[in-house]
Amino acid sequence: MMTVQEWVQRIKVLLVSLCIASVANYILTGKSGAAVSPLEALPGLLILAACVLLATLVENIISMILPKNFPDIVYISLAAILISIPGLFPFSEFCIAHIEKVELMSLITVLMAYTGISVGKDLNTFRQQGISIVVVSLITFFGTFFGSVIIGQAVLSLTGVI
Repeated sequence: MMTVQEWVQRIKVLLVSLCIASVANYILTGKSGAAVSPLEALPGLLILAACVLLATLVENIISMILPKNFPDIVYISLAAILISIPGLFPFSEFCIAHIEKVELMSLITVLMAYTGISVGKDLNTFRQQGISIVVVSLITFFGTFFGSVIIGQAVLSLTGVI
């Protein structure tokens, strides 16, 4: 169960993330020629933030009931899916219309920034791993990329798309 202080800290991080994402969204959409101002993207970002807060609340409640819990991303995805199903949620079309204004890459920019900070925090541990962690990481990245390419090529060829 999260304390009030943890909730306040999460909300602060979420607000900072929204600000960074809105600026990143403005830059990314501006490059495509149809700039979405931070004010226009705000409703979509707030809806996404509400999904995160709702999912965190659900995760806290479930963690009190069940001994084993799912990762937060499961609850966040479920909340976002449920609000975007037309007919199930009364404001689904409103939500979809506003969330469409938010580019995925603007959200990923924030995520990658936090990942970089996290890795930077553990830089000494990373250095202790030596060159082996770099080699393992590169093999994993190449394997994942080429595995995805092979599977995509096979499926698209079998279905006659290419």
